[in-house]
Amino acid sequence: MKVSIAPIRRQNEEIRISRQLYFGSLLASFVLGCMLMSFRSPPIPPQQQAPLLLSSSSREIRRETASIAQSNVGVDKITTSSTNTAVDTSNAAADTSTAVSPGMDPTEYRNSPLLKKHTWLTDQWLHSCANELIAECEKEAPWCRKFKNDHPVYPLGDCIKMCARCGNGKNFQPDEPRPLALNYSKIACPRIYKKSGTPNPRYISGGNMDVVAEVMEQMKDFVPYKTATPPEDAIVLHLRVGDVIEESKDPVFTLLTQGGDPLHTEGYRSSIKSVYEYLDNIEQSGSKNVIIIGGTYKPQYFFYSRVYSGCLVRALEKAGNNVTINLDGGDADADFYYLSHSKHFIASAGGYSKLVGDMVKRLGGNVIGRTFSDMDSIKYYEENGKYMKAVKKERPKRGKNNKQEQQQ
Repeated sequence: MKVSIAPIRRQNEEIRISRQLYFGSLLASFVLGCMLMSFRSPPIPPQQQAPLLLSSSSREIRRETASIAQSNVGVDKITTSSTNTAVDTSNAAADTSTAVSPGMDPTEYRNSPLLKKHTWLTDQWLHSCANELIAECEKEAPWCRKFKNDHPVYPLGDCIKMCARCGNGKNFQPDEPRPLALNYSKIACPRIYKKSGTPNPRYISGGNMDVVAEVMEQMKDFVPYKTATPPEDAIVLHLRVGDVIEESKDPVFTLLTQGGDPLHTEGYRSSIKSVYEYLDNIEQSGSKNVIIIGGTYKPQYFFYSRVYSGCLVRALEKAGNNVTINLDGGDADADFYYLSHSKHFIASAGGYSKLVGDMVKRLGGNVIGRTFSDMDSIKYYEENGKYMKAVKKERPKRGKNNKQEQQQ
């Protein structure tokens, strides 16, 4: 009997083919893996890797986390000579996010490379400071009082720019040093004093600084002007207080953290500087000796100005500066003379501060940071209009002396 071997051959052939397919697939997988490995870049050592860039939203989350953490830190307190109130000296968390160069947006000054040298000041820290001083001011703390002003309703800056505002200069007592406004107006505004033949320059754009310099030269031998000039190594900061802060629509916390709009025309938008911007300006000067001089010709507006200036002093001291402050000199002429002789000057909101800056440069000093005039501020607003409109939509409207709103 014959046995057919065809089925056996067929089975062996199927086994052989399956083995070839199996080993072929293994070989193909190996070759493909080698090809993929050849296209991969070599690993980068950790020390050569680029730092992680955080988005703006991530940075805000990071700051908020740091703020919450800081609020749980113990507080040591010291007393300042300027406000006689407590100063927080606890160490704040340092910001390690990628810094950007400060631009026109005042909120970006917190990211300035110069601020990396400072102990980080969080928004939460400034908010806590504002709430604390508001509470003390409502309890009528001794430091929270009307500003001293020997000559109220005396807008010196407006007089230099607009002769029609110089009339108050004639109302001073004869035994006092003749005020800058009176001497200035006698020369620059002769029509007001009935000198015929000369047109009345009602508005002198930028002021006649030649006349201001001439009058200041005449004033230097009068007390208290004779020796009142700042140290050469000091950075002198002018702080316009009073109605510009008291009647601003921006809460004091916003003014401290972002800056804001004073009680002025549209041309002075964003001319109140934030703490972060002042820190950046001071760092540019290279000085740690900070002198703050300020005042107002409307001394009844004091509440939020005391809070704003008090937290500013605390923040500057926390950043390692030696700060002295005088907001109660009460003499706009003496302050103008003193500020104009600064070697390093930081301007504030308003035409008075802008004119001081002009005199500082005229006398060989250095003006640091933004100064403000109508045209400069209008240009600033146009370049940052989108940002400012967004802020304005969120800005609460508040009336005069509405203290409760600041604490929310």
